[in-house]
Amino acid sequence: DEDEDEDEFLPASDQAIADRLEDVVCSSSSLESEDDAQSSNQSGGATSHKRKQRRQRRHQQEKELNDEDTTDPFLQLIEVLDTTYERDPMAAIPIARENKHSLEQRQEGLWRIARSWYDYATSTKGEELRLLKEGQDIARRAIDMNNNSAAAHKWYCIEL
Repeated sequence: DEDEDEDEFLPASDQAIADRLEDVVCSSSSLESEDDAQSSNQSGGATSHKRKQRRQRRHQQEKELNDEDTTDPFLQLIEVLDTTYERDPMAAIPIARENKHSLEQRQEGLWRIARSWYDYATSTKGEELRLLKEGQDIARRAIDMNNNSAAAHKWYCIEL
């Protein structure tokens, strides 16, 4: 039974990951200029401040990724998943599902699967409890790999 479920989540090819990453990077730069334009037109300082924080966080993540080996398909997949999630959490669900096997290999991938499973559970009628339990188990595996991971603990608690 479990082997049949795993066949459903085969990893995407390295080329597909690289192609998706290129699409995300190209569209994220146009989104940043839209964010800047919207920020300057808004009178609400709180929204502008949140966008600025998101932009700073995104730039920090990009810098950290650039400091690492960016030819690693796993890191490229994480970048695609995070960028997609930041723009639209629901759009990240299919990416996590399609690449579940690859993401399960490392703690950084496991908590991201748990994050997507939570969003999937909250959008699916009739399967919420099963999906939340799966997400909780996945987050638990991430914690077992690295007990100091705040993100793994966060998503484990959210799935409870």
